[in-house]
Amino acid sequence: MELSLNKKALILSLVTILLLFSFSLVALSADIHIEIDGNTLQSDVVPIIKDARILVPFRIIAEAIDIDVSWDEQTKSINAQKGADKLILNIGSKTAYFNKVPVLLDVAPEIINNRVLIPLRFFSNVFDCEVGWLEASKTAIIKTPSPAMRAVGYYALGDSQSSSWTDLFTTPYPETNMGNTELITDLALGWYSLDENGNLLTKSRTGWQRPEGWETVLRAAKKYNLDTEMVIHMTNEGHIITSLLTNPHSVDQAIKQIVLESANYAGVNLDLEGLGLSEKG
Repeated sequence: MELSLNKKALILSLVTILLLFSFSLVALSADIHIEIDGNTLQSDVVPIIKDARILVPFRIIAEAIDIDVSWDEQTKSINAQKGADKLILNIGSKTAYFNKVPVLLDVAPEIINNRVLIPLRFFSNVFDCEVGWLEASKTAIIKTPSPAMRAVGYYALGDSQSSSWTDLFTTPYPETNMGNTELITDLALGWYSLDENGNLLTKSRTGWQRPEGWETVLRAAKKYNLDTEMVIHMTNEGHIITSLLTNPHSVDQAIKQIVLESANYAGVNLDLEGLGLSEKG
């Protein structure tokens, strides 16, 4: 009888310990938050701490940083892709594959409430994110890499006092130097306009015109790896832009001519000024 009571007491003690541990883990997990680039991420599955590692839901974080995610039921694996980079995560395995190269995880991915959780640190190792942990607020911090910035320099026909060529290449036309080309990624060439009938103009009433030797500018831009844009400048003086846009034939004519001319450039930059400025009602 005494042995039976001791067994019952032991079992009761073990159950109590397990319940307390379970409640402690749930309480801890429920207090953990995820923050991406300063924004709190709402998830139906909260992060957990396992083997001293923070495990976070993979899909919701991946999609928040523009990673495409799919689930392979047959292999129990996750396929993720961002640009040319491809990642495969296998449930229960500490080995992932990034661009077919094995990558070790601190803790194997696991499924909780139909969601795959992986170590927070993995986002740093593979996707170049900065990750951190704020103990005071129990917050997992993820900072994504800053996107590449593009700087556009405007290039227009100069005069006796100024020259876009000299400003850019720091040498008189037609000689070139690296000059200030490292400061920009794109060159917006202010050489075009349109009339109200949709005709593309290389000499406008506002002074914008394509210079002689314009092909030399394009070759120089290519030499220094600058993308070029054809800038089409118009003002709505005399309601020219309004007349153009309200005439389907003129719009069609403009599109055809712009498409044809844009073959010389990497893009088109529309600079339409004063549209709607004097409208009432």
